[in-house]
Amino acid sequence: MIRTDRVTIVICFLLVAMVSHVAIADWSNAPVRAAQQEVQFAKSFNALKTKIGPAGEGNVWHHIVEQRAANINQFGAEAIHNTQNVVSVSRGVNQNLANYYSTVQPFTQGQTVRQWLGSQS
Repeated sequence: MIRTDRVTIVICFLLVAMVSHVAIADWSNAPVRAAQQEVQFAKSFNALKTKIGPAGEGNVWHHIVEQRAANINQFGAEAIHNTQNVVSVSRGVNQNLANYYSTVQPFTQGQTVRQWLGSQS
């Protein structure tokens, strides 16, 4: 199980809301099919998608904790590829998140958001 502090979870939540232009008050209406199921774990993202099915028309499954090698090495594949760590978002939102994670922001002290988040675990 991933041990994630509340600050990191809130930051990820706010990033998703910000780049998707979804008001936080409206977040409960977002298509989060994975959260409505019993928690399922898989050893790979493809295996997880086989278990839970498609994210919905025009949507993709987005990992809250990214599925990069450093995270898989630190937490294990099943901690990354599970239904508590994916959310259904539009392709555009997913790309906006990826783009944002590649930027340097004032709070990241010269690192990209992705690098900074990695150092917060």
